[in-house]
Amino acid sequence: MNKQIKRYWILMVPYCVTFVILLFYIPNNHTDHFPLFVLIPFWSILHSWNFLAEKLSNKEELKS
Repeated sequence: MNKQIKRYWILMVPYCVTFVILLFYIPNNHTDHFPLFVLIPFWSILHSWNFLAEKLSNKEELKS
């Protein structure tokens, strides 16, 4: 299985739990921007993680 897909599913579980918890605890007048509260951090962390992992693997390939 591709490592990027594994990272996606590793991050998906905590963010789904966070989504459900926030859904119940954020007041109703603030829910119009609610998907952004969860999606922006999820995608930024996922892409940062993939970028850093790729950068480190390229650095290791250059050393060997």
